[in-house]
Amino acid sequence: MNQVRKARKKLGITQEELSFRSGIPQSEISRIERGLKKKIELETGLSLSRALGVPAEDLFPDYGLNKRIF
Repeated sequence: MNQVRKARKKLGITQEELSFRSGIPQSEISRIERGLKKKIELETGLSLSRALGVPAEDLFPDYGLNKRIF
């Protein structure tokens, strides 16, 4: 399961709620969760990370994010 979806489900919130918390459109969250969006802007990743309370490198392990950036 996609890490964003997993974290969102763990919090028990909908994509709409995550959209509200993160400022990311629900349609984009849907594409990210379904793996349709291959390139994610740094600000998008950080916004989702903050809204979900999960480190960005845990949400997007395939991106090889450097922890020093955050």
